[in-house]
Amino acid sequence: MPAYYILTHKPTGMYYIGSTSNLIKRLSRHKSALNSRSHECAKLQEIYTCWEDIEIVSHEVGSIEEARRMEQDLLNTHFRKSKCCNTSSSAEPFGDMTAEDRSNLHRGHKYNLGKAHSDETKAKIGAASLGRTKSPEVRQKIAAAKSKKVSIDGTVYDSIKDAAYKLNLPYMTVSGRLKSTRYTAWFYIE
Repeated sequence: MPAYYILTHKPTGMYYIGSTSNLIKRLSRHKSALNSRSHECAKLQEIYTCWEDIEIVSHEVGSIEEARRMEQDLLNTHFRKSKCCNTSSSAEPFGDMTAEDRSNLHRGHKYNLGKAHSDETKAKIGAASLGRTKSPEVRQKIAAAKSKKVSIDGTVYDSIKDAAYKLNLPYMTVSGRLKSTRYTAWFYIE
């Protein structure tokens, strides 16, 4: 069902305005991107700590066009306000890009753009990594790092895996935040 929505970060009052043809899928993509630290909205990503801090207000409408129109009305009112996280003043997915600009967006890039590897390429990749083993020293360092205690916002956890499980966050999110300078209350205990 088409809808327009506002995601509000409750601790700061910062918000993001959007519209979609499928609200459940879109919210799932927001959550996934925020948890993996890859959300397209840098302001929202910077203040994000957990999904429970996000308040969702949504309104279902009859068509995606109506949803975009309502989003645009909200952006016209809120875009320049300091608490608005949106990076574009346009409700259109590609802003002011023309159809030709969009079609040229990836032209000339060398990556596969969703194409599957051929059997020959898969065999080459497999052969290149065949026989590679980690030295005992490297394995020991990895095991030691995985078993290090961590402190997150004053709570001590036995390991990254333990913290990830108890905080309901992906392992890589916890690991990344421990390495990040943004999360000063997240650190390893020596």
